[in-house]
Amino acid sequence: MSRIYLAPLEDLLRCDLSHLRFGREDGFKGKRLETYVAGRRLLSFALGVYAKGFTSLPPLLTGEHGKPYFAGPIHFNLSHSGSLVALSVGDYPQGVDVEMTRPRRRLEELIQKTLSQGEQDYLLALDPDTRLKEFARSWTLRECLIKASGLGLVGLNGLKVRWQDRHVEARDNVKGRVLSLRLTDLDAGVTLSPGFLSFFEDARDGEGVSFAYVSADAHGHLKAECLLAPWLEPFTVNAEA
Repeated sequence: MSRIYLAPLEDLLRCDLSHLRFGREDGFKGKRLETYVAGRRLLSFALGVYAKGFTSLPPLLTGEHGKPYFAGPIHFNLSHSGSLVALSVGDYPQGVDVEMTRPRRRLEELIQKTLSQGEQDYLLALDPDTRLKEFARSWTLRECLIKASGLGLVGLNGLKVRWQDRHVEARDNVKGRVLSLRLTDLDAGVTLSPGFLSFFEDARDGEGVSFAYVSADAHGHLKAECLLAPWLEPFTVNAEA
């Protein structure tokens, strides 16, 4: 089973986990430092580190292509975009991505340079506003798959996406499906900016995926509210293999 957490960056920065140290704070500055600390605090909260009285996360290792991981059986993956941080935790390699919809210069050129032919055909046939929104979804779809594989950008060339039947041929991933949702469809009690979140669910996961929105109260205590995730029609991954 996997659980996805979504939290505002601002809440994570002002929460009462400021005493935790993660070992690399001195290596970052500005926005990069904020997202690093916020992500590690969300991970600490999700793993129950604070509740158990620990002062640090278990040792983090780094894969060949830069993906951090624990030596034990717990897998995780972090993502951030704009004012939001996303985390997935589970018992198999995780891949999650969140992307705010934002104006992009030369979007058509970007689509032609970065996406497969099937994606290009689908996106370039849309009106400009819809194209921008669906590009954000397509981007999160790709990102969650290459993050699950652990290959990062190296894995991009191994993806072929077919929008007409919602299928992905992913050379470096196992069978599964990609779940996506519009951030504005979440009933989190707050208004979220337009964007998408996508998660790769391993076909061997028989327990499903749960979703929680994390926020800080007036005293800085983090709390998680379980939500019914309004998933869009999923993309199957390697179903024909």
